[in-house]
Amino acid sequence: MRIPEIRVQMRAVAAEISDPVLREMILVWVRELYRRPAVRMTVPRNRPMTPELAAAIEQHAAAHPNEGYHAMSLRFSVGVGRVSEVLAGRRV
Repeated sequence: MRIPEIRVQMRAVAAEISDPVLREMILVWVRELYRRPAVRMTVPRNRPMTPELAAAIEQHAAAHPNEGYHAMSLRFSVGVGRVSEVLAGRRV
């Protein structure tokens, strides 16, 4: 049984209970069975990708062919995946 199905069953049981205190307690539990909204706890650390930044990464990679993706990502304050995307031509 999945959580949405459990909520439905609990509401059905609560509707049949004559004790108002017990019914309210079950309905409080039902309200607890919803997912809380996703909230970003920290500020983004990497800067957004722009065409100018992508061009700078490509130029730097061409000038420094032995430098790894991680070092370039630290130099330009972007994620390693963004460096990989730029160099593979998937990100402009």
